Amino acid sequence: MVFKKWFKKMEITLEEAHRAFLKEMEELHEKELRKKLPPKLLDPGRFTIP
Repeated sequence: MVFKKWFKKMEITLEEAHRAFLKEMEELHEKELRKKLPPKLLDPGRFTIP
């Protein structure tokens, strides 16, 4: 297996690489979702009922 040798050279396990990959994908997905959401509005703190 080519990947086993490659990971061994880099001193990383397949599980660690997979975890890092999933974390990176999650961050990218979050960033894309945030782009689609409208900007968050500040809370005025008070309001009056007309």
